[in-house]
Amino acid sequence: MHMGYLAPTLVFGGASALGFFLAQRKARKVKFFQQEELEVSQVKAGGVCKVHGLVVATQPISSPLTGKPCVWYRMQVQEYVKAGRASRWTTIHDEATYARFQLKDRKGPGTIEVNPAGAEVVLAGEGGTEDHAALVRYLESKGKSRMLGYGELRASETTLQPGEKIFVLGTVVEEPGRYTLSKGKAPFVLSDTDSGQIAYSENNSMYVTRFWSGLCALMAAWWLWHLVR
Repeated sequence: MHMGYLAPTLVFGGASALGFFLAQRKARKVKFFQQEELEVSQVKAGGVCKVHGLVVATQPISSPLTGKPCVWYRMQVQEYVKAGRASRWTTIHDEATYARFQLKDRKGPGTIEVNPAGAEVVLAGEGGTEDHAALVRYLESKGKSRMLGYGELRASETTLQPGEKIFVLGTVVEEPGRYTLSKGKAPFVLSDTDSGQIAYSENNSMYVTRFWSGLCALMAAWWLWHLVR
């Protein structure tokens, strides 16, 4: 037995197992995306459903960069770090904040509460700024000091605003006097992208992951053969 082949056998074997596990998770996620859209009147407590509708803000918040009224925002600040040929933009601040909101059913008159806590939010980007002085003030207000130097700064902001058309895929939780779409054991996604497009992308990613997992499995078998021969 050639013990020098043990390490690559374990590495490729572990990578293969992890890849197949991730591929199965993606396959499960695709099935949820492909399920039929429901009306609010059809949802049941404990079930997983997909609802399309308009965002209705009950207690809107303001985005930090543009001051837009919204129910969810993400603010990212990056600094350009110079390190020879390895110079790159590095994220030094990443903040996401949300407020509960209602989703007005596009198929019927009903609305359902949405609690975005823990959701995977997939929204189109909205641009940003490179105003260095303003971003320094913003970072200072958040108690963030730039630890990586004094390079250029840039920021991007993404918001979910009242009136936007989105779909929510989540678990229905019964709260006093209402149903709420929340995080459960199933995927919990909020997005302004067509759910079919997301399912298509996830499906392609699943097959790519399976391919690389299979390749790692072959490499693990090849190293194992050398290990035991």
